[in-house]
Amino acid sequence: MKASRLLTMATSREAVSLVIRITWGGASFAISMLLARQLGPQSYGMVALILSWLLLLIGVVRIAVVNLLVREVAALYQASAFGKLHGLLRSALVFVVIAALAISLAAIVLSGPAAIAMDGQNRMLLFAGLPVLLFIGLMAAIEAVTRGFGNVVRGQIGEYVVRPVSLLMIAALLVLGPAGLDLTPLSAMGAYSVSALLAAAAAWCLRDKQKLQIVASQPASYEARNWIKSGVAMSAAGVLGMLNIQATPILLGILSTKSDVAHFQIASQLAFLVSLMLAVMNSVQGADISRAFATNDIKQLQLLAIRSCRVSLAFASACALVYLVLGRQMIDLFLGHAYDGLYPVLLVITLGNFINSISGSAGLLMISCRQENEVVKALLYAFVANIVGCVLLIPWLGALGGGISAALQLAVWNTILVVKVRQKTGIWSLPIVSRPA
Repeated sequence: MKASRLLTMATSREAVSLVIRITWGGASFAISMLLARQLGPQSYGMVALILSWLLLLIGVVRIAVVNLLVREVAALYQASAFGKLHGLLRSALVFVVIAALAISLAAIVLSGPAAIAMDGQNRMLLFAGLPVLLFIGLMAAIEAVTRGFGNVVRGQIGEYVVRPVSLLMIAALLVLGPAGLDLTPLSAMGAYSVSALLAAAAAWCLRDKQKLQIVASQPASYEARNWIKSGVAMSAAGVLGMLNIQATPILLGILSTKSDVAHFQIASQLAFLVSLMLAVMNSVQGADISRAFATNDIKQLQLLAIRSCRVSLAFASACALVYLVLGRQMIDLFLGHAYDGLYPVLLVITLGNFINSISGSAGLLMISCRQENEVVKALLYAFVANIVGCVLLIPWLGALGGGISAALQLAVWNTILVVKVRQKTGIWSLPIVSRPA
């Protein structure tokens, strides 16, 4: 494929993907504002805390499976290794189902002895949210396969359009609907489960049937040892990645108040807009990077890395400037005085996401180039920095301490990976012009 044609395709996919992510961001923002205002800081913090636990549990499975599937589907289909690909897809789906059911069962069993730490209302919230584990796991696996086949746009619809939009519609119905419907913490958690089911159904309907039929026509063969080796490393990365994301709100719930959990979660959701374009570029280019590495096309790898970072940095700079200048007014307008302490938390987490954007697709490059062990090491250092920061700062600064810790772990993680990408692949993930080493 000529470079000009590849660039045109990438630009088109990036534009559509950005629209999809903006839809997701807008719906997620509206959901956060609606739940925060209707439930109040204490009740919304309770929902956010339980949801953090659920996303932490399934995230361990999800991140490992998604990264492995996108990389291997792209490489195996490129090599016409349809039998191995057939075996991989079977193994991945069975693993997701068994893992989600096992985690759900463990949560049910452990919720009884944990009664001292979990009261009856929190236990009901947990049970209402357990279906999220299976539905999100299946959705993520199916969409990862779709993206690995090169269908980047279709591989995002379930998670980034159907799930947030349906959740917003269900929440709005509970607020504005007929008598008998009401938005409570329990009904809000139920809405999360229903929206996850709808997203999984959408992912299944949008799968690439033609390519899957080609794969299914070949007898399945298995490379269990290689997949398990990569899967273990990616699972470790998934564990540490989700711990880094969810540990801060969980520690805020333990060391501070539910209100601080709500402040941190809202600030995190707003600040994620800063690194939104980086997430778009990673979704668009993940399979391309895997194929470039599989064919040893270092120049293409460098081109993809620099392009990703420059586009992400331009978008991040504009978003950070808006929050810096208008952040306080936005908070007052959408949330009112109940969230007066949110602005400094937003600025600190925005800084962390800005560092993430400057560093480009470093993590994706390492995984796509089969250096997932280095990703695990970087995440471990970042996790230690986050935990130490939370323990030291949350009792003193509350949500702001959690924000500082979250920004610190992003800085540690990205600094290490930028250096490792250069050492292992000879390319830069930074927004600079560089020839491959």
